[in-house]
Amino acid sequence: MSRHREFNEPEALEKAMMTFWQQGFEDTSYDDLVRATAVSRYGLYSAFGDKKQFFLRALDYYLDQHRGEMLGPLHAEGASLPAIRAHFSRVLDKVDDPGQKVGCMLCNTAIELAQFDKAAEDKVHEMFAEIKAAFKKAAKNAIKKGELSGDTSANQIADYLFGLMMGGAMLARSPIERSKIRNFIKTGLAGLK
Repeated sequence: MSRHREFNEPEALEKAMMTFWQQGFEDTSYDDLVRATAVSRYGLYSAFGDKKQFFLRALDYYLDQHRGEMLGPLHAEGASLPAIRAHFSRVLDKVDDPGQKVGCMLCNTAIELAQFDKAAEDKVHEMFAEIKAAFKKAAKNAIKKGELSGDTSANQIADYLFGLMMGGAMLARSPIERSKIRNFIKTGLAGLK
């Protein structure tokens, strides 16, 4: 007979996600996760597995929580340049939030873990492809509507926007002044013609 779990799994996953997001995979110990969640080591292992399995579950949770918020408007039918600008406006809102000096968990994973771990690499590639596809679709629509010049392909614009977003996410984790990040993104968007 299986034992009833005496903790709220989504709540524990949320707390673990924040711990991994703030500290990174390598600098987070299982003891950190026990402290953050207030759940016993046995309970966490039973529910989430070892540290790597737990991290991947936390990353999935992060993606589930943030995918719609960040990419939803880009997926809307007919999304074009205004949706692209709205996306980056939300990025800038996060940059301006003093509690968000942790960057993007997906981007952090790409830098810290994906080159060493196949499962993390696969998740990063999958999400990066989804982000780029959303930018490409919006860029195609913007070109069709005359909002962007047809001199550059939608694929090139999507690559550019992806790089701009990832650069902003990496800078957001750094101690650089927030105004410099805003300038970086605003200057990058000004190049869209």
